[in-house]
Amino acid sequence: MNLREGSTHVQKEALAFLRERIGLTEEQSDKVKEQERQMIPLGRRGETDDVARWIVNSADSESGWITGQIIGVDGGFVIS
Repeated sequence: MNLREGSTHVQKEALAFLRERIGLTEEQSDKVKEQERQMIPLGRRGETDDVARWIVNSADSESGWITGQIIGVDGGFVIS
């Protein structure tokens, strides 16, 4: 891939814990959510909008110098 021709940008979002939990009882889901919340430095689980905002911002032409990166959209989980 020749990145100098045109404006090709390659990004990958590395997502962590979002609110949705599929296949668990409510009690199981609540327990898992609390365990996950305690592991996230920002102290809360992510919202779909948290991820969507990053994707929209990274697609903006003003972000044209960023390419080929894996961005952790995870509330600091990876660095904790």
